[in-house]
Amino acid sequence: MKEIKIHNKIKIIAGEFWYLLNPEDILFCTATDHSCVLTHEDGHTMEIRLTLKELEQKFNTFFLINKTYLINLEHLDNVSNLENGFVLVDNRFKIPIDRDRKQLLYEALSKLS
Repeated sequence: MKEIKIHNKIKIIAGEFWYLLNPEDILFCTATDHSCVLTHEDGHTMEIRLTLKELEQKFNTFFLINKTYLINLEHLDNVSNLENGFVLVDNRFKIPIDRDRKQLLYEALSKLS
């Protein structure tokens, strides 16, 4: 069977359902004990059985900011310069940056056009 691609959508399995999601609509993903929670622009959440690493491979514009958060760089509003820094996502969510990830974030942001 040939592979079918739908522009800008990815397939995510959550429970008994398959969802076709547009990654641009997702603000960030949070790791839980056995799954991840996706937070959408409109505030609703969805629990899925994938790891942050698996999601990072599926989403091109996402960055693993710390052990529990994968953020969508398209919704990143600012980055704090403080030693115990944080990012602000969608002007609503303050998420801490791991010290060892801060330089990698700056490098990722420098590649944006």
